[in-house]
Amino acid sequence: MFVCESIRVVFFQGWASKMRLLITKVSDLFEMT
Repeated sequence: MFVCESIRVVFFQGWASKMRLLITKVSDLFEMT
């Protein structure tokens, strides 16, 4: 139970950081144009 919860938290944090990086890249592209 605890292991599954920790894995889910780590996976969610990694996914959130990737999405944040993608959003910053997209916003930078919009600012360039």
